[in-house]
Amino acid sequence: MVILALVLAGISLVVLIIGGVTILILSGQTNYRSGPEVGAEIMSGQVNQFPEERVGVQRSFFVGQGAAVERHATVDFAEVKAQLVAGNCLAMIPALLVISGFVGVFFFGALAVLFGVPNIWLGGAVMLLVLYFLLRMMIDFIRA
Repeated sequence: MVILALVLAGISLVVLIIGGVTILILSGQTNYRSGPEVGAEIMSGQVNQFPEERVGVQRSFFVGQGAAVERHATVDFAEVKAQLVAGNCLAMIPALLVISGFVGVFFFGALAVLFGVPNIWLGGAVMLLVLYFLLRMMIDFIRA
């Protein structure tokens, strides 16, 4: 039973990765930055996560140009729910893959812990905690 739960958790992890990569490819936003400030940030190890804000960086040892490429993609429950209600199911397949993969990894991982750990109290506590998180996720999806 433990091996089956681990195999299903592994399949869910593959589904999660495929959905995440597909979301990044199809609906991601890419930000390009270049210039001496970016090069100084990279060389000093102070990479700015928010490019619209300026960061004071010491430029004593860096002279030249630098380039940074950042890729962001977000999908929230409200967008998924609105698209599903509108009947646009094909566009939401990557998001649904991510959600189902996340749920599968959590659930089957907790199931593997429940059956694999000799201490039934510890396995039960992990399973209850995962079920609580999945219930909260479902409530957030309904409220969105």
